[in-house]
Amino acid sequence: MSELQGKIHKVGDRVRKKSTIASTNAAYSSPIYGHITQIEKKSNSAKRWHHYCTIKHERTGKTSQHIEHQLVAAPLTPQ
Repeated sequence: MSELQGKIHKVGDRVRKKSTIASTNAAYSSPIYGHITQIEKKSNSAKRWHHYCTIKHERTGKTSQHIEHQLVAAPLTPQ
């Protein structure tokens, strides 16, 4: 069976989470960068299917799950 791939991203892609709130707290205002480790297809309460990505944060190593359209591609910058 092939690995599930979202509409926009695939496992292993480096992404940045779009900011959804305005905050003066640095923990919430700094962008989250990470790599996608898993993609799941789930339905919401309106029975619409969406792709949810689990990302592993680069700075902290924590994992979190986000809907795919809240993530944007973040290729590594050349050194």
